[in-house]
Amino acid sequence: MYIYKIIIIVFCLSLFAQGQSGGITDKTAAAATDSTKKKPVIDSLRILQRTDSLAGKASNVATDTTKKKAVIDTVRFQQQKQFAQQSRVITDSTFLWNDYRYFADFLGSSGLSFKRSLGTSGQPEEVLLYGLGNGMISAFEDGELANNRSSGIFNLNYMQGEGVEKIELPPLSRGFLYGPLNNPVSLHAIGTSGISGVPYTRVKYFQAPFLEGFFDFRQQQMFFKKLYFALEVSNRKKDEGYAASGSSSWLASVQLMYPLSKKLTLGATYRFAKFAPGLFGGVDMDSIKGLYKKPDEVLYDEILAPIATPDRYYSTFQNALSFSARYLYSENFYNELVVYGRESVSKFRMNAEDTLGSPGRMSINQSVKTAGLKLQHELITDELIVSVNEGIENSTGRDTFYTGNPTYRAWYLSGSATFFPKRSIQPSVFAKIAGSNNNTLPGAGADVNVTLFKGISVYAGMAAFQREKGFWAKDKTTFTVAEGRLEYAVSPGEQYYLSVYHYRSADAVGKRDLLVAEKNSISKLTVSEDKIEASGIAFSGIKKIGYLSIEGSLSGFIAQNKTGKSAEIPLLSGQAGIYYCNVHFDSSLVIKTGLNARFFSQFTPLAYDLFFNTTYQKVGTAAVAANADLSYFMAGEIKKRAIVYFTWENILDRMYYLTAYYPMPRRGIRLGIVWQLYN
Repeated sequence: MYIYKIIIIVFCLSLFAQGQSGGITDKTAAAATDSTKKKPVIDSLRILQRTDSLAGKASNVATDTTKKKAVIDTVRFQQQKQFAQQSRVITDSTFLWNDYRYFADFLGSSGLSFKRSLGTSGQPEEVLLYGLGNGMISAFEDGELANNRSSGIFNLNYMQGEGVEKIELPPLSRGFLYGPLNNPVSLHAIGTSGISGVPYTRVKYFQAPFLEGFFDFRQQQMFFKKLYFALEVSNRKKDEGYAASGSSSWLASVQLMYPLSKKLTLGATYRFAKFAPGLFGGVDMDSIKGLYKKPDEVLYDEILAPIATPDRYYSTFQNALSFSARYLYSENFYNELVVYGRESVSKFRMNAEDTLGSPGRMSINQSVKTAGLKLQHELITDELIVSVNEGIENSTGRDTFYTGNPTYRAWYLSGSATFFPKRSIQPSVFAKIAGSNNNTLPGAGADVNVTLFKGISVYAGMAAFQREKGFWAKDKTTFTVAEGRLEYAVSPGEQYYLSVYHYRSADAVGKRDLLVAEKNSISKLTVSEDKIEASGIAFSGIKKIGYLSIEGSLSGFIAQNKTGKSAEIPLLSGQAGIYYCNVHFDSSLVIKTGLNARFFSQFTPLAYDLFFNTTYQKVGTAAVAANADLSYFMAGEIKKRAIVYFTWENILDRMYYLTAYYPMPRRGIRLGIVWQLYN
């Protein structure tokens, strides 16, 4: 019944899209529909283009399949810019042709990420960049900070991946510059930048074992010749494998843009997220050891394995609304004003049916509302690029766990100057000052980008800045960061990226309060944090030899701590794949198929506190042995209208986990399809 409803909705919406002129006049609409007689006329902005990484050229999704020329109106929108030209950018031509479940998987090809996976799909797992995770990463969607203002954390399950055109990863030295939080790392997801006058609909669906399913619908439409409208709705669901491990999420976004002139564009965006995972706590290994002679055999049995917390769950919903004005004063001077509001409401329950006052019963409600304003300016000349960002916001929280209704005020002013942008050597300086209820937080740095040859560049940067030891905390510490990079991209078929980085905090991060949940009890735990100091190296590359594409990434990470703790992140981790890529049947079929291996070295996994969305080192946790798994992946695009996905994951049926007693998926098949409907 679920899939039938989806088909009916898609069919009705596609009929609606075909019935709209999309800014095409009555006369030209007739010409556009009869592609055998006349050239299609498109009365709108730029044509939506997405790079086809396999064919090695841009595919124009707004044109007819006969590839006839289109007449394009001169009106244009002013749209979201990258934070910095020094950033690393991962485009959809890379991640949409790889195996993925949700947005966090897009980062796997960077060599900079590691996911503390909870095994079961839909769980609130932590994703690391540069070895830093929750509370250290600022996540942005089209320029707006998406982190929860009560915890400072952003769950990547809330990010709609299908509508993302590129992911920007600013250099580590510049990560603190953006938004009100002085986090060392920034992540920026930028949506589709092309605007088409021809209606465009994209639908994706996939299904996997244990009734795991995903559905995404995206519709783009032009009304009244200039009013751009985009709608995206996503639903991800998984029934229980292990008891109480099911999850469900709904994500939706609506975007409007209207160009008052060639220089001024007004916009509005609304985002909604609802997320409800069962927090089953992993397998209760202590019970297994007492009942079975071979506990490892039971650990990976979804039916027999007992779970740690059978009656614990979490639900949250978020609303975000923003209004923007983007103005191009001249061809070289860009300005942006955004007014925004956000709301997050969360419920945490454990043994909710137990008698009031029972030691294992917990019922907590949290909410936070935020209102703010931000400005961005960019001036580009032949000898200088100047970028300035400023903003102010106010957040008010309500919490049944803590007393009172805390208010958090934050403001920031940051700027950067890049000299000689058209020359091979481009030095830059940048600085920021931020403030909150408790602190004033300055920071500054410098970097240089050197183009050695066409497609080959070297980057080096460093910075020092202050940040609060915890979100809404009174204490602060000083961070120093440095990164060096080498990029080699002389052709689409041969690209390499190498990063070497180091960071440290001046003193200990501080103490953290945790809630440790067991089957029939909840206990409070306070842990002390060491100074943060780590070094790492990240590599990613692609090499095409004929019809073969060799792709891979490798991360090396060393944390220098002072208390002798074991490694919490593998010293080595990565992935490598070899694929057959080709175009068949007179460009009617584009195919990518091959094997992909993921691997990691020995490390000691952390435990999760899923109430505070944080991790800690639990005494007595055994190290995870080095391991690897192998998967088969196939993606085939048919006449640029449909893409069929097939994944056979964990072919060798390896049994392992990345977080203690949260088993990774066993061998299984995942099937998916994407429909793309134009005009």
